[in-house]
Amino acid sequence: MRPIADAPLRNASVPTDLIGRRLQRRPLIGPRLLPRVAALVGTWTIGDRVAAVALVALAMAIDLFRVADMSVWGDEAFSIGLASLSWPELWHYAWTTEVNMVLYHALLKGWLDLSAVFGIPPVELVVRLPSVAFGGLAVLVVFWTGRRFWGATVGVVAAALLLLNHVMLLMSRYTRSYTLEVFLVCLGSCVLLVALTALRHRARWWAVYALIMTAALYAHLFSGLVVAAHVVAFIALLWLPTQWRDAARRSLRAMAICLVAISAAALPLLVFAATHGSPNLHVPPSSPYEVARALWNIAGRSVWYGLLLAGATAAGIVFTLRAWRTRRRSRVFPLGPAVVLCSWLAVPFVLAYVASQPRLNLHLFAWGYLVVVVPALCLLAGVGAAALPRHLARFALATCLVIAAALAIPEDSFTAGQDFRTAGVWIVENYQARDGLVCSTWSCALSLSYYERLGRIPTALLDASPVQWSWTRGGASPLDVADIQRYAQVHPRIFFVESVLDGDLAEVKVRAATAREWLDDHYALLGDIPLASLAGTVRVRLYAVDR
Repeated sequence: MRPIADAPLRNASVPTDLIGRRLQRRPLIGPRLLPRVAALVGTWTIGDRVAAVALVALAMAIDLFRVADMSVWGDEAFSIGLASLSWPELWHYAWTTEVNMVLYHALLKGWLDLSAVFGIPPVELVVRLPSVAFGGLAVLVVFWTGRRFWGATVGVVAAALLLLNHVMLLMSRYTRSYTLEVFLVCLGSCVLLVALTALRHRARWWAVYALIMTAALYAHLFSGLVVAAHVVAFIALLWLPTQWRDAARRSLRAMAICLVAISAAALPLLVFAATHGSPNLHVPPSSPYEVARALWNIAGRSVWYGLLLAGATAAGIVFTLRAWRTRRRSRVFPLGPAVVLCSWLAVPFVLAYVASQPRLNLHLFAWGYLVVVVPALCLLAGVGAAALPRHLARFALATCLVIAAALAIPEDSFTAGQDFRTAGVWIVENYQARDGLVCSTWSCALSLSYYERLGRIPTALLDASPVQWSWTRGGASPLDVADIQRYAQVHPRIFFVESVLDGDLAEVKVRAATAREWLDDHYALLGDIPLASLAGTVRVRLYAVDR
């Protein structure tokens, strides 16, 4: 199947239907949905199917590497704890304290409840499997998109770059909603192009688009910036003098209805965000340094790979523009999909930067959140690799891109954000009856509570601990020296776990430092173990309480 052309059909004013003539004649949604999807996949060659299966299998294999041995840390422990509540408790906490990622937390709860039915405990591998699965699905959608619009080379290269991307690797291995969000925005972007170009059943494709992007918003609020990118791309297609303009004009009413429907469906999220403010106060204001940090991480912290990736992306854009200006028609470099990719890449980046300026600072510009633009970057780089005029040059650039991406993966992509697992092992090895434990942060309290539920830490250690997480009270109680002093009166020894992150609030850092200094001044230090991690060091100190 050949990529879509910008040239008009002989008897139609819109581009070729993306799903083939068989699917144009039959309903997409209804009792025959699965056969229709099967028919769509059936248009692939055997090579396409092998490539798709191989890419998804490779993505999941890499994401599963050492994932069972990685410690759960604060953000993950929050999601696991929330998903471990009853359904009424989950909904109450979500809609009173933290609604972001509510779709993911509901899906995670369903998964944990299902695994519990079969007696499978929520160990590290189990709680991370949904993220791994959604990461594999995102790779599949990127391959499908690249193959459908530009050819198999773009599909393979783009999917390979995505599964090897440093930020994507991190998010695929965390119990968080980011890979679900990436999967949904990839699928939504592809369905947008399908809806624009479908000759029949267009209303149903637009309905699917609205449902997917609404789900993306409930997976993560940052997806709203991708919806804005789609709007910008649609306006650009209305303005640019190509055959895509005819398709966009035909779809103007449908797009407007979709935006109204998405806004109405997401109204509870918007009301919550407006009344509760940003939950991401740890995200600093945007600055040139934060831009460089985001690009540095997206490029796998490799200057050479970053330059190669940027060059391939620029080549994809330049060749697309040249094809449009010289011939106004191209089956190799279709303008419409390229416009969507450019908008998808640039708009969320720019809007997040502007919205996080010091005077406004909605705390949106974080390199982890920007994982949603990585698929667009990978697809544009794949277009650049396929754009070179000679076959040998195309093969060489595609190979260099994939090899450079693999070599650029930082070693700490396969390490935990914070190593509470090893901290728990050390605590158990040194534990004695009547010992107590004090956490310096909420991330410590949630993570050690997770390991306590798995039976890896004695329950007595966490009973009446000065810093505990309470779902009913909406968070962690603050650390106070007076509370530690009262706690020490009933415990002959105390484990103090210091796990402050750079992004923690200043008050949290001050309270943790004050508690450590007070313990050092009043009690004898019996043991000390620092555990370096990706996000920050976890340090466990064992004190003997003088009586």
